[in-house]
Amino acid sequence: MADNLVLDELGEKFAAFQAFRKSDAAATAEILNSLGAQDDVDRDIVLELSSRHPLGHLDKFPEAHALAVRALEVLDRNGARGVKVSGLGALRSVAAFLIQRVARFIVRSYQSSVADAMLHLYERREANAALDDPSR
Repeated sequence: MADNLVLDELGEKFAAFQAFRKSDAAATAEILNSLGAQDDVDRDIVLELSSRHPLGHLDKFPEAHALAVRALEVLDRNGARGVKVSGLGALRSVAAFLIQRVARFIVRSYQSSVADAMLHLYERREANAALDDPSR
């Protein structure tokens, strides 16, 4: 006889939630309450965790990925370009140079954090997907 693990119980509740969420409001509310979902955020979390599919639109992934990478490339080329400083007289060119350097640092730091976030998202999606799942 196999032990009934918390994971099994949670999986059963998620499956029941998915089965009843559109057809039986009372059963859905009971399941949500048993999971401790008290507000809209909790309910959204249960909805997302109970789904067996990755979040988003699988068929749009290649297009969305290409756009995100292209946006990072455009940001790289133009994010710190053309800094204009008015006033300051003779110090204008030195100030523009320093401001451009700071802007470039901020842009590159942001790019790095976005790229890292995308990497971690893709790692989680791959780990979450079944081996035969096309979203993997």
